[in-house]
Amino acid sequence: MNMKVKKLLMMNSPLILDKPINKKSEDILDFDIFSRNIVNMLRTVPKNESFNFALCGEWGAGKTSIMNLSIDILEKESLYNIVRFNPWNVIKKENLVNEFFKQLKGVIYKETNDKKILIKLSNYYKILFESIPNTSFLTNLFKSLSLKFLRNNQTITTQKEEIVNYLKNEYNGRPILIVIDDLDRLTNDEICEVLKLIREIADFPNVLYYVLFERNQVVNAIEKELGINSGEEYLRKFFQIEWMVPVFEKEKIKKYLFSLLEQNELCQKKFNSDMIEYYDVIFDKCISEFAKNIRDIKLLFNSFQSRFYLLHRWVNLVDLLAVTCFELYKPNLYNFIIEKKQSLIYFCELPTLK
Repeated sequence: MNMKVKKLLMMNSPLILDKPINKKSEDILDFDIFSRNIVNMLRTVPKNESFNFALCGEWGAGKTSIMNLSIDILEKESLYNIVRFNPWNVIKKENLVNEFFKQLKGVIYKETNDKKILIKLSNYYKILFESIPNTSFLTNLFKSLSLKFLRNNQTITTQKEEIVNYLKNEYNGRPILIVIDDLDRLTNDEICEVLKLIREIADFPNVLYYVLFERNQVVNAIEKELGINSGEEYLRKFFQIEWMVPVFEKEKIKKYLFSLLEQNELCQKKFNSDMIEYYDVIFDKCISEFAKNIRDIKLLFNSFQSRFYLLHRWVNLVDLLAVTCFELYKPNLYNFIIEKKQSLIYFCELPTLK
């Protein structure tokens, strides 16, 4: 590798990985304040009750980061036995409920060391599975729940009541908090299956659900899968509380991007008071319209950086940042700039008219 290029690469900052925050020391947007409010809310859930909590926000808004920070607090305080159930890791959709009950049995046995509840859960799952004749049983259950329960009412109801009574009156372990992230990334029928699971099938005392998703995606999935027009109203049946991730303040986003630029040695050499003032203008007038969350900023910075180390001698870094933003979020405008480059340059070089 050419030594000059190698030196430039060494001056470049490392690429910023799109990974959620896992601990407070990584929190640059005050997510910790929001996560502590969630923890305070979870502390107030009455013992021996079931509870479903939704944390909603757009992709890249920070849902997983907030969840990680709140879970970190809960684990340190040992308030709950926390289970991270990942339905998107289940290869076959028909195994989704089987995997759920497998994890639930494991955590309950860990808390109680009582095989009696394992048998009850296994019997309940077996009856549920046998009540539906094909592999996509929860989808059918979703659409014809009343009919199936009438057909098997006594057996299913009895088995579920035994589990409810045990968990309410005999269970002496910590409440179980089941965390389900990225619900919106599942297929429509899988989203409906998970929702029905937490509300109708496994709504047990001392079992709480902490579910993260982009709300519009889930509403659309419900409407398409069930053929209804009221996905919003239907979703409200599943959660006692829904919280929205707070909208990022523009100044915090601006500060975060600037901190990344400052870490780049090549950018440091270009910054002066005029450049910083120009950055403020371009961010407010241009970049903030497109890069609205941390994920957007990371993508923008990585894309900008890969170009800047090659072009830094000939370009204004803030202009390149703006052009990179257009390339990512307004490709038609970017292509227009490329196609009309000579005309735009000629226009800029015209003498000022007095």
